[in-house]
Amino acid sequence: MYLNFWKDEKAFLQYLRGQSRRIWSRYPVKSIFKSSKTQPNFKDSGITSPRVKKVGQCNQCNNWFASSHLEVDHIVAAGSFSNWEEYCQWFARLLLLDKGEDNLQLLCNGCHTIKTHADKLNISFEEATKAKDIIAFSKLPVDKQKEKLLSCGIEPTRTKVGRVRQYEGIIKLE
Repeated sequence: MYLNFWKDEKAFLQYLRGQSRRIWSRYPVKSIFKSSKTQPNFKDSGITSPRVKKVGQCNQCNNWFASSHLEVDHIVAAGSFSNWEEYCQWFARLLLLDKGEDNLQLLCNGCHTIKTHADKLNISFEEATKAKDIIAFSKLPVDKQKEKLLSCGIEPTRTKVGRVRQYEGIIKLE
């Protein structure tokens, strides 16, 4: 089945996933949907760059963004797959063959990343927002982590793990 190009089924499925996402990125239904949800830039959109021609509103945060900073998202996630049979079902969901345009929404890049994380972990959008914030904190340089903790009135610990736990405590209180 794998024609000796891939070392195993996992490598083959990884190839299919990438190619399928490439198809989705240029899928006409997606392009038409995005076009229908964007409009010419207007004074009150908050987008002041003269280079921005079309804007749209994020379905999650309700802010306006340049069309290039918006993504078409499946409301009910297409999910994932780990074998050939699941791939066929996933591909059908990806290309909207089961729910149509009612399963699409326009999200800004940030909200789309968070929603994808929430879908993957089966948690709420709010929980995913906090998780992503903690991940971003853990990637900061030590001096920035300490500065952020000190600004919240917390004396930072010496270790990265300790500082991340301190920050998790702050996030959970919010």
